[in-house]
Amino acid sequence: MARKKNIPSSSINSERAKLKEAQDDHIAGRYHLAEKKFRSILTRHPRLVQAQIGLSVNLCAQGKNQEAWTIAEPLLNFENYKAQPIDLGNLSWVARQSGRFVEAATFGEAAVALKADYALGWLNLSATYRDLRRLTESEVAARRAIEIQPNYHGGHLNLGNVFLDRGLHNQAEESMRKARDCKPDEAHNWNNLLFCMVNNVSRSAEDIYIEAEKFGKQFVAPNIHDKKFTLPKPIKKLNVGFVSGDFRAHAVSYFLDPLLARLNRDAFRIFLYS
Repeated sequence: MARKKNIPSSSINSERAKLKEAQDDHIAGRYHLAEKKFRSILTRHPRLVQAQIGLSVNLCAQGKNQEAWTIAEPLLNFENYKAQPIDLGNLSWVARQSGRFVEAATFGEAAVALKADYALGWLNLSATYRDLRRLTESEVAARRAIEIQPNYHGGHLNLGNVFLDRGLHNQAEESMRKARDCKPDEAHNWNNLLFCMVNNVSRSAEDIYIEAEKFGKQFVAPNIHDKKFTLPKPIKKLNVGFVSGDFRAHAVSYFLDPLLARLNRDAFRIFLYS
């Protein structure tokens, strides 16, 4: 009977160090270097699960979703290896980015089953359920993430999106306001709140204006310079065109009105295309 070959502990420690290097490179955004290191490790140890997961996440981050899923799919049999919640969460993300929502839910459910207080796992599972239009389950998962971390920006954002899908604008606005309050320095959180308010028939134009003014003072005013620009003389009227798919029933169209009204018609001909 052949004896099982033991791998020296020094070799194991060396591979762990190389795996850590690849993971650090990936986190730092050095994707191509990280990919090279992950592939090098897998050449020596083709079944090293941590390297397989690392490479699949890395490829997905580079937009190589199909190749990433080819590596991740066999890991659906997670009974065959010692899966950690974060590993399953990463595989769920890869599956979701690859458009494999059912498989993403399978990985995500396994992740929170292993670690019930895994807030990020519940957050990702909420997003996956929403992709599958399983809105009740998406709401439950988002609420679970918030229960674990009450000031979890992503949890409130996901919950707001579920309410929007259901046409529950008051509840959506409340959730988006909480998401904004969790991270008030990020402009997109204000945009989400204003979008909800514009589409909420119970909100007046004055309500929306007050909130938009707060947004403007925080993000627009600091970027306005006092420098005055003059056109060369003689002034030649310029044709200026604005192109957007949001010039109809969208927040953009309402907020653009004051800008258009203030443009000098003696200097510009204005055209809008939608």
